[in-house]
Amino acid sequence: MEKELDRIDRKILTELQCYASLPIAVLAGRVGLSQTRCWKRVQKLEASGVIIGRVAVVDARKVGLGLTVLCEVEAMDHTVAWRDKFLKAVEGFPEVIDLKGVRSRFVMEAVHRKRSLPL
Repeated sequence: MEKELDRIDRKILTELQCYASLPIAVLAGRVGLSQTRCWKRVQKLEASGVIIGRVAVVDARKVGLGLTVLCEVEAMDHTVAWRDKFLKAVEGFPEVIDLKGVRSRFVMEAVHRKRSLPL
């Protein structure tokens, strides 16, 4: 069963989605709760699986990543064997960081690491 979120829960989620490491005192002030009540709500949201993790947004240039590319691949062959072969081939590319597939269409997100390119 899905948890019914009230206005305060939605405010907490909005703030944490923008600033995952926001101190509880600041978060509480932004949503209009005491620190204790705010912390308890965050814990309930985590325990119920509404919040499943926290992430850091990384500056790609500072870690040596360059161009980000989204690439759509449409298969002419719609068999499971082709899909499995395609997925296995894509696994071999460390540049591919995400892959979504619906039926015979795939969208890949890839990043190019900064290094010399052949001329």
